[in-house]
Amino acid sequence: MTTHGFKELREMVIEIIGSKIGRAGLDKETLDDDIDLLQSGLIDSFEFLDLISAIEEQSGITIDLGAMEESDFTTLRGLVNNVLGAAGS
Repeated sequence: MTTHGFKELREMVIEIIGSKIGRAGLDKETLDDDIDLLQSGLIDSFEFLDLISAIEEQSGITIDLGAMEESDFTTLRGLVNNVLGAAGS
């Protein structure tokens, strides 16, 4: 099993949604970790599921959406922290 850190997983998420970040007029390098990926319009609910699948595929981590903390799992920081939590489970 590969060990992933916050920075590595954050970069993975940004790479996966990178084209959407540019189209929204945002900068990958300065993207705020507290941006809500859904509320900001960067991705919709279907794309969120695609994002989860891509993270699982690229990281080898199995993610249980039901176990994620709803309060912040759609923010960049919250998503990465929840994935890190899943990796430790």
